[in-house]
Amino acid sequence: MPSAAAVRAFLRREYPDAKPAEIDSMAKDVAAIIIPSEIHQKLSATYGGRNNPVQLQQDSKNLRAALERDIETIRPALKERGLTDGQIDEAKAKMHQLNHEQGLY
Repeated sequence: MPSAAAVRAFLRREYPDAKPAEIDSMAKDVAAIIIPSEIHQKLSATYGGRNNPVQLQQDSKNLRAALERDIETIRPALKERGLTDGQIDEAKAKMHQLNHEQGLY
């Protein structure tokens, strides 16, 4: 998280001379969380056609906020699956840390 498309858009702005393969390589280092596919398909703001150009550009300009929104969107479903707020917050903090270490914010 956030979406790979938003990360690639961010990286293209940050590294305008980078080749597409370099952007793709850097984008794969974004933090991720494994969630059941039905949660992703049903709730993700960026799944499939829901990741429209306006959303993508907005997210690419603030990847931290995009991650926050994405986690909070799926939080109720994760809690229904038995995760606690503490576990979700811990995962979110780790993702922020990894994304920060990768230079995404």
